[in-house]
Amino acid sequence: MAGTFTTAGIRAKILVPNNARGFSLLELLVALSVFAIMTGMAYGGLRSLVKAREHNLRETERLAALDSAMSLLQRDLIQVVNRPVHDQYGDLRPPLEYHQENGPVLEFSRTGRRNPTGQKRSSLLRVTYLLADGCLERHLWPELERKPGDTPFKEEILQQVEVFRITFFAKGRWYADQWPPRQAETEPPRVLPQAVKITVTLKDWGTIHRLFILPG
Repeated sequence: MAGTFTTAGIRAKILVPNNARGFSLLELLVALSVFAIMTGMAYGGLRSLVKAREHNLRETERLAALDSAMSLLQRDLIQVVNRPVHDQYGDLRPPLEYHQENGPVLEFSRTGRRNPTGQKRSSLLRVTYLLADGCLERHLWPELERKPGDTPFKEEILQQVEVFRITFFAKGRWYADQWPPRQAETEPPRVLPQAVKITVTLKDWGTIHRLFILPG
């Protein structure tokens, strides 16, 4: 098969092989189908990698939040002191108390209050841990002896908490549900346990236990 064209008076001949032909419609459809399948597979693999990375990032952040909450609990509890206080109603509260009347509440006196400016004030403060709407909160009272209208500094330290429970070890046995224990009503109010076990049940990770030894 041959064809001719003329440019600037020059006549040229182009030879085209007789067996030359383009792609058929069926071949184009097959090629496009294969390309679409390969593209879908590549996109699916990329999407899986992105989802796995996001999942790992969330789990890492969750682990960091849990570790931070437990470290904060440990730092507070290892500085607990045998110092009762008066609440805003004038009632004497024990140095460490735990009850579940309206949800679990742990409250205690601790030392180690920072004083970077060297002010003349106490190094003691009062700390409260409580569970509210699935969030473990830490309340910090800057003054031990409260007055009506005093409000604490509130900090949310752990989300998606279903259970926050504490058991106490003292005098060779474990006490649950409350502290001071019921049988200690006739004992002096200045009583501290030797150890506490924190039980936290998370919505996504299940139940976690941590044991802390108290000073003294």
